[in-house]
Amino acid sequence: MATQTLKLKLRKPAGVDQVDVITDIADNMQKIDDALPTTVCTSGTRPGSPFTGQTIFETDTERTYIWNGSAWKQLWMESDTILSPVSSSVGFKNKFFNSDFLIDQRKASPVTAGPDPLFIVDRWRIDPGTGGTPSYTVTAEDTRATFDGAIKRLKWTRNVQSTVTGSKINQRVEGLAQFAGKTVTLSVWMHTGGSTLSTTCDITPYITLNFGTGGSPSSPTTIAGTLVQLPNDSTWRKYTYTFTVPSMTGNTFGTDDNDYLEAGWVRSIVITARGDDIYLTLPQIELGSAATDYERKPYALDLNECQRFYYVIKNTVGANRPIGLGQCVNTTSALVTIPVPPQLKRGASIAFSALTHFFIYNASGVGQNTTNITISSGIVEGIDNVRLTVTVASGLVAGNVTNFTTNTTTAQIIFNAEL
Repeated sequence: MATQTLKLKLRKPAGVDQVDVITDIADNMQKIDDALPTTVCTSGTRPGSPFTGQTIFETDTERTYIWNGSAWKQLWMESDTILSPVSSSVGFKNKFFNSDFLIDQRKASPVTAGPDPLFIVDRWRIDPGTGGTPSYTVTAEDTRATFDGAIKRLKWTRNVQSTVTGSKINQRVEGLAQFAGKTVTLSVWMHTGGSTLSTTCDITPYITLNFGTGGSPSSPTTIAGTLVQLPNDSTWRKYTYTFTVPSMTGNTFGTDDNDYLEAGWVRSIVITARGDDIYLTLPQIELGSAATDYERKPYALDLNECQRFYYVIKNTVGANRPIGLGQCVNTTSALVTIPVPPQLKRGASIAFSALTHFFIYNASGVGQNTTNITISSGIVEGIDNVRLTVTVASGLVAGNVTNFTTNTTTAQIIFNAEL
């Protein structure tokens, strides 16, 4: 009686069996041919009958998978996209950062947007829309007890009865070129507030290709997905949409190194009642034509990326927190070096809560209120410090070492390079 080989399931006739040219030779040869080498396919054309140990490479997602007998498991991601050595999603399918909404350096949540866009939590923006009197409040809430696998959700609340349309929640993903000519799939879990809704709510997924600033970059292009009506209930449902990103050939990128792909959702219908809530969690954008299971990045990686675009030095314990050391250059000024994350994006702006919130110490150890602070050396990626010129009214001695500190618990130094 014929049997099969363990790995490729090749037919093995018994010693007394007659050999069949089709099943014992031709079919076996085809299986061997299919097995070697790694199969090249797309995420939508994977082998229908894989064997244990078979590997595939997907050209649309640039991922390599192996079949373990019951499911495809990712091995690694190949990419020729050149990204910053300190800001990279290579190896991770979810291109969103802080997709759990855990990192909130601004301590902004809940945030009410109207009329200007604001950040809800790190990397996530709320645009209040246009028309009427725009006002939306977005709150990052704990959702571990209401949805398995999720940690936080965003609660998107309409505050006023008006004709406002086009409110958006989105994230801007650095490096537009990595998406050029590829398919990308945007997914999220959502539900409405149930009884608080006056009608069904329409949501439209979208992406915007932004070529950055500086020089004469091409104009942004927005690609809208298909409008989805959210049922008037509190049941979590997964919503997905696949976009085809056009080739970048013929376009011009800006010279400021700040191009991005913006991805998110638009509230696209006028709802007349206040308190119309939408909840969303587990957002993901990935290469390929299929929405795969949600991928959670390590917290340290998320924090690293968030601090690439926004970093704050603040004092929460005691008034006099040391920030940096320096040297007095004359009686009224000192050069001070303060630490910053090496991944901080070049060109980041710097802002101070107030000049009166900081001290430079004189030779007697007495703090002198600062009267002016300027950047002496700009932000350079890979360099973990920045030099400031700090000015006081008087009392310093040229050549002396000095200490730069806060003098109040509300002092902040904010570095901002948001896209």
